[in-house]
Amino acid sequence: MNQSTLSDAQKIYYTRQPKKRRSWVSFILTLIAMVLTAMAAYSMYRDPLFTSSFLNQAVNYHQFQHFTQQLGNQGLIDVSNFEEELSRLLSMINIFFVLCCVNITLAILTLVFNRTLLKILNFIVSLGVLLIPVILLFIIRDAATQLASALEPLQALVGNIEATSLLAESNAVHNAIIYTGIAAFLYLISLFFRNRKIGTRL
Repeated sequence: MNQSTLSDAQKIYYTRQPKKRRSWVSFILTLIAMVLTAMAAYSMYRDPLFTSSFLNQAVNYHQFQHFTQQLGNQGLIDVSNFEEELSRLLSMINIFFVLCCVNITLAILTLVFNRTLLKILNFIVSLGVLLIPVILLFIIRDAATQLASALEPLQALVGNIEATSLLAESNAVHNAIIYTGIAAFLYLISLFFRNRKIGTRL
């Protein structure tokens, strides 16, 4: 008798509070955005971060520290300001990897639990992920300017040196901006596709 009464109460509850059906459009958009974020992180890890025509070298994440040591070991010019810029660059890249991990984790939680709050938080994080490679562009260009200033005493020997030939952003930064930009846009669009209510049933 109690089971029958409980069953009737449950039916009344579900009649008043109809279930919601998952938005598959939002699910697919979130999944694609998550993959793009992972691709951006992989590109920043594997592809060249910047190139130096003057040193005839392309530098990826693994070669970053060795590149800094090469410049620090030479005694011809003072590159302390340039090394500070590279340290700032490395810190931003590490933050980028952390935010990508947070973004991917939130995306997985969104795919599983499908909560609007998770979508909003993930969109905010995705904006931070997008902002970092854009900032890296300015850091790399500023570092190139610092290095060009340090090389001014040697211009009589090597001639005029353009900052872009000393240091220029490469594939990893460009790819990260493209991938994270598209991902942030997809996360934004997914916010407009909410769960739909299923017709009331007894």
